Amino acid sequence: MNELQAFEKHLRENEKSPATIEKYLCDACAFLCWLDGREPTKELTVCYKEGLTERYEAASVNSMLAGINSYLSFSGRADCRVKPLRVQRTLFGSEERELSREEYARLVRAAGGG
Repeated sequence: MNELQAFEKHLRENEKSPATIEKYLCDACAFLCWLDGREPTKELTVCYKEGLTERYEAASVNSMLAGINSYLSFSGRADCRVKPLRVQRTLFGSEERELSREEYARLVRAAGGG
């Protein structure tokens, strides 16, 4: 059994959902392909994270890092784990997404409230 198969078994034993298992395996596989046979190190994982941030939104990067960090912990390399990106939440929506008074009234009528 190779390491990814063992990781999959570990995820199943820990009752992860099928979607989570598939995602974590995909993320771990992409990371291992990027490593190209090199042993994972903290520096390499940080470098991989930086490459992800250049191509993906923060939420997507964090999703990928969850799978990679899980794999690193499983494989005894928790020292190579990286922190997720900080995502600042917006307190207010953009004005383009606000309803006009007419749209609000139409929505209330459609819902049967007036």
